Amino acid sequence: MKLFLLNPITVLLWLVHYSTSNILDDVKNGKEFEEIKFHILPVSVDKYANKEGLKRDANYIHYSIKNPCEEGPCPNFTVCTVQGNTQNYNCLCKRGFTGEKCEIEIDYCKSSPCLHGASCVTDLDHDRFVCICVDGYLGNVCQKRYHKDRMSAYDAARTICQGLGSDLPTINSAEENELVRLLVLKVGWMWIGLHDPTNSNNANNFKWINGIPVNYTNWHENVNNEVGGCGYMDGDGLWHIHNCAWGNGVGCFLNW
Repeated sequence: MKLFLLNPITVLLWLVHYSTSNILDDVKNGKEFEEIKFHILPVSVDKYANKEGLKRDANYIHYSIKNPCEEGPCPNFTVCTVQGNTQNYNCLCKRGFTGEKCEIEIDYCKSSPCLHGASCVTDLDHDRFVCICVDGYLGNVCQKRYHKDRMSAYDAARTICQGLGSDLPTINSAEENELVRLLVLKVGWMWIGLHDPTNSNNANNFKWINGIPVNYTNWHENVNNEVGGCGYMDGDGLWHIHNCAWGNGVGCFLNW
């Protein structure tokens, strides 16, 4: 009997893993072979890959190494990939799962991050949690309490908010601007704490009512074509100039 080892290292692995296979039984039982060829092919080019047992002909005996991903070792619809021509594999976790085999579902709401009675929802598409605020609260964790009121002139709007221990919103960052925009969506076009006592109709002359300089701005591109001495925000978060005596929505944060 001639024995051809076309890939000795791989064949050694074959003998270890498949020592009870039919071919060895045949040899043990005294069956004569003119020659035996062992040739282990990569799964990607092996036309017999993943088939059970042996394929025989007069001069060739073929056995395919089993694909370790075949039995589905990675749960939760995870992608399984083979590490080269080995019995090792990797599990590529989809969003929301972790662990060696992606068996652990991530609970983004586990720490109870949402405040004031808000509901927490897992957003797997963005690997985060989302808080669904109850009425009267806004913010990424519903941390800001707000008040909304009837449409009023600018000074009347300030009086309403000041009566609650607050004032019209002042804005110093894009994050704060987005928070106020969310309130505008509940109130409608809404006064903010911008004013120009000189009524110059020039956005560069506007100041915050609390005396803080206007360093962050988000004026509408046509603001200098508008007339008035008071500022308001639209639903896109853009700032406009308006006559202070006209009515706009009233909204203020009680813990700004």
